[in-house]
Amino acid sequence: MRAIVFERPHQWRLAERPTPHPAPGEVLLRVEAAGLCGTDLHIYHGRFPAQFPLIPGHEYAGIVEQVGHDVTSIRPGELVAVEPNLPDLTCPQCKRGRTNLCQSLRAFGVQMDGGFATHCLVPADHLFVVPPGLDAEEAALLEPIGCCLHGLEQVRIAHGDRVVIIGAGWIGLIMTQLVRLRGAGAVIVSEPKQAKRAHAARLGADQVVDPLTQDLQGIVRERTDGAGADLVIEVVGSARTAAQALELVSAGGQVLIFGVAPPEATVEVEPYRIYRQEITVTGSFSLQYNHQAAARLIAARRLDVKSLVTGRFALGDFAQALQEQEDSAAIKSVLLPWR
Repeated sequence: MRAIVFERPHQWRLAERPTPHPAPGEVLLRVEAAGLCGTDLHIYHGRFPAQFPLIPGHEYAGIVEQVGHDVTSIRPGELVAVEPNLPDLTCPQCKRGRTNLCQSLRAFGVQMDGGFATHCLVPADHLFVVPPGLDAEEAALLEPIGCCLHGLEQVRIAHGDRVVIIGAGWIGLIMTQLVRLRGAGAVIVSEPKQAKRAHAARLGADQVVDPLTQDLQGIVRERTDGAGADLVIEVVGSARTAAQALELVSAGGQVLIFGVAPPEATVEVEPYRIYRQEITVTGSFSLQYNHQAAARLIAARRLDVKSLVTGRFALGDFAQALQEQEDSAAIKSVLLPWR
């Protein structure tokens, strides 16, 4: 099998490895599609806890090629998506049902070999059989959509709420569609790149703002009669945009920190304002078995997914895919290992 291997931060290679065989309880996947995401870039730069050497890739789907002798829930030939998180199911968070916060959490593509390869071994109970009507590319993207759904489970959206989304990359554009589906009354999207602003407008944003040339705070105040946004979703992952989110939220409003900021990043806050105005600040990490809901939304064509794939790459073109991610030129890049 062929695979992209991160040997250590800032060093990768295209490697040949023996194709593994499934043990009891395991399934061998022929990986058909794998999404490249910001977390993969953070891992490459050593800014996200990972275990090297590593085959990255936690957004992926494939065709079942072989199953362990005791596997009966999955059959060869089925298209499946991968639930990448492996909680220990014994820690206090797992026992509370918050498996994504497991104290010993491991994940494919982070601590264990993932989907940037022609093949991958996965436990059968971490596979979701994809319903008819979805292709492998859409199936691979169930994971990041599931993360968005989990994020929106952390906040309340009332019909008519004014929502600001900071960032119009892949996640921001999915969030734009999802908050519309949940009844947002007005959606303002902040994004410096014109092409991404155009996508946001097409997908339901009432106003798009270039934060480098326009007064975002002033526009939000004007659109909300001076009150501020009921919900601000930060998907960029920086201290600057996190601080900006706190500036834009209204009294009684909510801030969702979704973007992956560097671990050392800090933001100054005004505790009195949070107290006096009852502002809620919450985070969202990964997902919790949201694949099925994501699949239903795609199958019902309630989400535009395919038009947001801006690049499809063979494993041999990984350098180009990585560079486009570095340059923030891509919205969503997908690796097709058998191309």
